[in-house]
Amino acid sequence: PGVLDLVSRLEREKEAVRARIDAARTRSSAVGERIESLESSRDSALLAATSRVRMAQERVRAAAQTLVAAKATAKTAEQNLERQQSLFKDGLTSKRTVELAELDVAKAHTEVERANASLSAARSEESALEADMMKVRNDASASINDASATRASAAAEIASAEAELARMEVRLARQLMQAVKAPRSGTVLRVVAKQGGE
Repeated sequence: PGVLDLVSRLEREKEAVRARIDAARTRSSAVGERIESLESSRDSALLAATSRVRMAQERVRAAAQTLVAAKATAKTAEQNLERQQSLFKDGLTSKRTVELAELDVAKAHTEVERANASLSAARSEESALEADMMKVRNDASASINDASATRASAAAEIASAEAELARMEVRLARQLMQAVKAPRSGTVLRVVAKQGGE
């Protein structure tokens, strides 16, 4: 009965280890699917973030062009004011025309300032969106790395349990080979070894 109890116990332990292996494989598979999902989510988020950065870059270019145009308009307005002032000195234009030219210069300088502010805002937005894109990339990478570590842990657990299972199967095989089956029932009083050491 002692050997049979040991064999029975080893069989139960072997089944428990097999269950651990199955659970670890299931966990590894689930984590693998999670990694695929995280990678897909990361790719989509990065695509959207990249698109937002490109739009911001377009706004920077448009703001820069608006600034160039505003500066050209201001320069033209200043040149017109100089002409009108020269003509006014010579008595060839009215004070009202000079005042309108001065007003055009003031408006043009206001537009230059507005264009500068728009360009600055567009650059700030571009920088913020680039930082956001990096955050998306880093957050996703951290999640994927965490899941990969979990999957590696599950793989290590599988390997350890498989090694334990192999050791148990060896122990079980040894126990089964050590069991002596008597040709008839009864009590063994003594065991006499055969001559020759067998």
